[in-house]
Amino acid sequence: MRTEIKSNKLSKSFLKFLTAQVFIILAGILLDMVLILFVYQMSQSLFDTSMILVVGSISRILGSILLSNIFDKISAKWIMLGALIAKVFIIILLICTYRYIYIVLISKFLLSLLDSAISPAQGVLLADIIKEDRIRLNGIFYTVIQVFQTATWTFGIPFVLFLNPFAAFCVIILMITISLWLLKKIDTKDRVQTNLLPYFERLKQGWYDLFHITELWNITIMDTCESIANVIWTQTFLLFFTTSFLNLSEEWWGFQGAAYFVGSIVGGIISIRYSKYISQFGGKVIFFSSLVVAIFTGIYAFNKVAFLALVINFFIGIPYQIRDLVQQSLIQEKSPTYSIGRVFSLRQLILTITSSGSLAIFSYLSSRIGIQAVYLIATIIYAIVTIWILLNRKIIKFKIEEQ
Repeated sequence: MRTEIKSNKLSKSFLKFLTAQVFIILAGILLDMVLILFVYQMSQSLFDTSMILVVGSISRILGSILLSNIFDKISAKWIMLGALIAKVFIIILLICTYRYIYIVLISKFLLSLLDSAISPAQGVLLADIIKEDRIRLNGIFYTVIQVFQTATWTFGIPFVLFLNPFAAFCVIILMITISLWLLKKIDTKDRVQTNLLPYFERLKQGWYDLFHITELWNITIMDTCESIANVIWTQTFLLFFTTSFLNLSEEWWGFQGAAYFVGSIVGGIISIRYSKYISQFGGKVIFFSSLVVAIFTGIYAFNKVAFLALVINFFIGIPYQIRDLVQQSLIQEKSPTYSIGRVFSLRQLILTITSSGSLAIFSYLSSRIGIQAVYLIATIIYAIVTIWILLNRKIIKFKIEEQ
């Protein structure tokens, strides 16, 4: 009888957290759309528009360094609540001052600094809530999020273009407020520690766990290498590829994002339906997904047909979602309880440094050699990572030990 009550309690926490996370992510997508479209319309420059993402990445790097140990002092739930309240105040200030590009960049820096705490806090909270059957529950969690992301990419850009920025900002604030109300109601155990090591000792401990736990380190190496190529799927690159190479309107930028998320939804459903098999063959799933992404990225780089671009984004979304669920489950399972917050934060630090540097370099290269050439370079990187995964027996043997 006690077990049944506990299960119901966890189920309620899971649903509240899922709903709150949906609103947080949708608010973030709409906010980025408003800021990117504003700079794009003001400058008509890929480099200037990409600076929004570069500034955001630099801020997340700084945040990951400064905030990696706050999970020992403050619970993940209260970290998220505090960061979201601060975001609301920044957006309110942005409403009054967004007319200048430098103001937008400063605001993006501050918002991303808060995101550097929100993102690992989400991972810690989810690990607290999901204790069993991780592949299936992660699949449900991320599939529901992808459904709403798909709707946002389909209707978000026309919505933002139709509304004035003031109205869009108000909708974003409303979404964050709803998420705050839901997060406050979640009942979770705090991971706050009482006997704390000095700051640098705790940081060193997190790095040690990340480097010496085989699953965590190999996943981080894979993600780091692919984060170099993944910049071609960022909002600014996809926007410019759509308008300059495919010669389509901005709405097709959103349609392609929606197609990717529809594929992700399908991938999530597959993960839920076949969670036991995916758990047993996690390494092979990772290899197959990398191979599919490499092949379809190469096709995408030469494609000039609008409908085929949607199809390609759809088929890339399926394996990527399944792979992300495998990796997320492995990280949750293999990270020590005492340092899981630092593991998520330090991984974010590594990936953000790599992606921000790649974003700046690829933005510059696109103006020199053309955006198609940049997509071809990304294809080569994906292919190299795929070969490395195939030759790495430790990765191929990855599996989830379901409880």
